[in-house]
Amino acid sequence: IDARELADRLANPFGRTAQQPSTVEVDPAELAGNLESMLQGKPGGERDRFMQQVVDPETGLFKASLWEHRFEEEYKRAMRFRFPLGLVAFSFDGEADAVTLLEVAAVILTDTRDVDIVGRLDANTFVALLPHTGPGGTEHFALRVLGGLKQPRFKDLLGEELDWSVSSAVGPDATLDSAEAFLRQVLSGLNQLPA
Repeated sequence: IDARELADRLANPFGRTAQQPSTVEVDPAELAGNLESMLQGKPGGERDRFMQQVVDPETGLFKASLWEHRFEEEYKRAMRFRFPLGLVAFSFDGEADAVTLLEVAAVILTDTRDVDIVGRLDANTFVALLPHTGPGGTEHFALRVLGGLKQPRFKDLLGEELDWSVSSAVGPDATLDSAEAFLRQVLSGLNQLPA
């Protein structure tokens, strides 16, 4: 038996002929030219203004306002389709310099997927929204990131190690009536659960 014929027969048990995907060859020079032509008509500062509105300049994470908007959308989606939605918050006491904040963001982003939404809520609170992530995955993510954040290289402005707290929850939860209540639950846990 020919291997290709067997594969085709297994892929199409009812006798349909499998369609072979067409191969597309991308010319990098042509692609770069297309991107340049799309950006050519835009004013120079338009991209910069957009980035200033949505991205925290010290960490490169979403600003609180955009993160909260995305959080509300994901919360509604999770409630409607009943899929799990993990939420993890990390917070530290004191103040940190811009380099440390950027490294903190890098540690958090290292363990996220493309679908996860990470933001900075205030000077020392970071949140990660984990769509389609149940209790086990949310806890695993929180512990993995916390392990990276507890490294001695993360120091505050006084030179002392950052003292982290972490809190997490998974929705949808019938006891919570809104995305705001879900977020409040997680943020209130930061002060109650030592990391």
